[in-house]
Parts: sequence; structure tokens; C-alpha cells
Amino acid sequence: MKITIKKRIFNDVYYKYFKNNKRYQLFFGGSSSGKSYFLAQRCIIDIMNGKRNYLVCRNTANAMRKSVFNEICKAITFFKVDEIFKINKTDMIITCSNGYQIMFVGLDDTEKVKSTTPMKGVFTDIWVNKSAHLKPS
Repeated sequence: MKITIKKRIFNDVYYKYFKNNKRYQLFFGGSSSGKSYFLAQRCIIDIMNGKRNYLVCRNTANAMRKSVFNEICKAITFFKVDEIFKINKTDMIITCSNGYQIMFVGLDDTEKVKSTTPMKGVFTDIWVNKSAHLKPS
């Protein structure tokens, strides 16, 4: 499937990071600055292009469901590519028809993170949202 991406759909502040492949990327901004919106768009495009699996983390799975998970689902609808994505709302796993996935985990139970693996390949990108953190053992 080929989709055309126009620069105008991205926030100018973040567009320069669209093709950034640096190992670590930090995005700062206030509430409603567009960080999560931009990253959700980029995530969907990366997955459709293949060879990318995302692990998305936040403090709790419940907070994840109400924020980043919904933002990524909205990006799928925005790009009108619903037919190539399977969204499992119960397990919070989004799978593209090419086999690559976006998996969501809350960091309130770090044992669950250890056994999380995509069905194809390995995680290539980890998106840590907001003040997500691992507690030392």
C-alpha cells in the first residue's frame, strides 16, 4: 500500500524529526504541544514501512489506554489505513498487515515487560511516554 504524506499534516516544530534515526530522541513541550500526536503519526508510518516494532511504555497500563493508545488509533484513522491494522483493545496490541506491531505496557508491573515480545522480529523502537520510569529493585 502506498500513501502520500504531505508536510502540512505535521506540526512544523516536530517535522524536522520525521526522518531522524538517532538512537535517543527526547521531545519536550507543554500540554497540547503536539508531541504525542506527531509521534503517533510517525509510529504508524514507520510500522507501515516495515522492519519496525514499537514498545510503548507509560507508568500504568490504564493511563496508557486513555492516552497514547487512543492517539495511535486516531492516527490510523487519520491516515485512512484502518483496513491494514488490527487493533486488539484488550491486550493493547496493534498489528499491521505486514506483521509488525505496536505493543503497549504499563510500568507498574515490570515483570510483564520482561516477557513482552513482538510476533515478528524484535523491538526496534521504545517510546517512553510522560513520566514513565522503572523503579529500582
